[in-house]
Amino acid sequence: MATLTSSSGSSGQIAVDLLITENATIEGLLKAKGEKGISWKYRYYILIGSTLFAYADQMDLVPNKIYQLKGLTISLEEKSKKCFINFTTNGREHVLLAKTPQLARRWHQILFEAASKDACEAPERDVNKKKTSFFSKQNLTEFAVTSSLGKKIVSEFVPPDTLDLFDHLKNFISLQYDKQSAIRFERNLLKIAANTALLYRSQTLTNDDFVLVRREVIRTWSIVIDCSEVSWARDVEALERSIKSLYESLVAILRPHLKPSHLNRLKEIYDCLSDHMFLDKFFSDENQNIRDPFSRILRRYWDKNVSEKERKECLKSQLETTGSYTDPNNFKL
Repeated sequence: MATLTSSSGSSGQIAVDLLITENATIEGLLKAKGEKGISWKYRYYILIGSTLFAYADQMDLVPNKIYQLKGLTISLEEKSKKCFINFTTNGREHVLLAKTPQLARRWHQILFEAASKDACEAPERDVNKKKTSFFSKQNLTEFAVTSSLGKKIVSEFVPPDTLDLFDHLKNFISLQYDKQSAIRFERNLLKIAANTALLYRSQTLTNDDFVLVRREVIRTWSIVIDCSEVSWARDVEALERSIKSLYESLVAILRPHLKPSHLNRLKEIYDCLSDHMFLDKFFSDENQNIRDPFSRILRRYWDKNVSEKERKECLKSQLETTGSYTDPNNFKL
């Protein structure tokens, strides 16, 4: 069963939880070319087996169109920096357009593979009785994160340890600056995390998109562990450079999908975390008690989730950049 929930926000907005349908291969928002070939309309599509279900509204219980793809030719046409997905049923050509060429290629690949599978029945859907049109509201990534549902989205995608890291950073920012700065930092962080989670959940972004970001995260965390656990290995300048590389990698991925206002939030986060005085204070001996829980979380993550290959790549990168390195596994030069 697929579930979709909605709840009113404080400013009259509607917070909608993205649909995750049981047994669906892929689902999401696409533009469909009208029958006369002139207008384009948004439709919410769910693929199960070789059957593609089209809903006029994401919250509709019953699809208004059903396409059996088995045996069909699913083609991809690239034109004017856009990718169009094409297939024909009963003599009529259907054209679909995704938000980005990358997402269109992903949809095309999955639909192409679905053409060899068996047909399926429409999914059973359960929605809140107060049905509200998704398309009559602003884009989901713009308002879902303004409510408590935004935190729910983040909690589903971000590991608990990482959420704990957020809390420790917020507390230290409150001590270093003031409570309002800490609240703003948390709000910016949650909004960026929630928007990224929504892009990932809708398959606009995939694991492949985050390969470079993960590499930069591991490298940054490695330096943080060094700075926290080995006093003689403390290199705040190296950490500043690593945070900058991580920020630039994130911007490169998120820029096509986020509004400038959200990118400004990311810039505020970067400015705070890369500030030399802030980092110097954070890693000072006087703040070791505050830093220790933070360091333990990073160490636990490193030991459990960073593969041997990633560790070697991280150490190699440090060596190429600085000419020396410390190993978070055994602290040897």
